[in-house]
Amino acid sequence: MRVNNPVTQQNYPVPEHYRLCSFTDLEGIITDANDEFIEVSGYQREELIGQPHNMLRHPDVPEQVFADMWRTLEKGKTWSQVVKNRCKDGGHYWVMANVAPIFKDRKKVGYVSVRTPVSNLNTTAIEQLYRDIRHGKYLIEAGMLIPRAQHLLSKINPFSRLSLMGKVASIGVAALVINIAILIVNELYHHQENMNHELQIRQNTLLSEISDKIQKKVDVGLSNAVTLSSDKALIDS
Repeated sequence: MRVNNPVTQQNYPVPEHYRLCSFTDLEGIITDANDEFIEVSGYQREELIGQPHNMLRHPDVPEQVFADMWRTLEKGKTWSQVVKNRCKDGGHYWVMANVAPIFKDRKKVGYVSVRTPVSNLNTTAIEQLYRDIRHGKYLIEAGMLIPRAQHLLSKINPFSRLSLMGKVASIGVAALVINIAILIVNELYHHQENMNHELQIRQNTLLSEISDKIQKKVDVGLSNAVTLSSDKALIDS
């Protein structure tokens, strides 16, 4: 790993509206950068273009952090993490680094990094995490910090990155969801049966009412026919 010295531990706050942008080729050589990036770095443009991007690395940041960044980028994925960068004069600035591959005609041709200021950052805690990473207490994968013990457990645990209690809880939640689903299906089935039963009753009632009305009309018709026949018989006599 490249070690950039000297360092002064002088922090330079990055203005909130700044966006530090830089571009590299596939080997990490700087091909372009915006004015804000150049200003904060303390270098001149001609000092940066054509140089490896790791010239900005601060020695406090563990090698594992950047190794994880490159592993992630080589898979074609994006990477984000808080980073302490070194200025030309040995000072430093804190940013959230967001790095992504650049594709052209579906082929990876380089990388772009957009760094944003981080406000209310507990730098003491971050530097302690850096030391823990360097000493192996934490691993970093795709920009995510994982306690080593948890990482070892995930190797034999089908519920990756979950604690043992998390696994039990996940099984319990899954069982609960399945049981709820079964109850809902049963309830819907019984509800549908009740609806079908009620519908059948209504259909039978309606048919019965229609049948009664038809029968009444038939009875009236027969009654009228009988009356007419009687009247005709009286006239004929």
